[in-house]
Amino acid sequence: MEDDETAAKAAEALMSEIDMIDHEEVRLLSASISIPKALLAEHINLSPAVQLDWALRLRVVLQHIVALNNPALASATDWLRTGFPAGVDFPGFLFAVIVTRIRSSARMLR
Repeated sequence: MEDDETAAKAAEALMSEIDMIDHEEVRLLSASISIPKALLAEHINLSPAVQLDWALRLRVVLQHIVALNNPALASATDWLRTGFPAGVDFPGFLFAVIVTRIRSSARMLR
């Protein structure tokens, strides 16, 4: 999708739908997949506040996944927690990328 506004509306609608999923494991797994995809999408026009909120939300989602102590769910999201130096995680990396994007974009600073 190359229509930035439509992509943003679709991503926000998807996150609203994910929030309504009753089954906790499905909700958490869906959010852990959707948030990075939306935040790293090339053609999307999410507000800076939404981007920062979702990056912070991803950290909470991953903490809940770990707290569930469900090996299958944890292994499905391992890629979000590995490959970074000590003290660095994917949500923190995303947050830094988003802050840099916002600070370097006149459109985002409006």
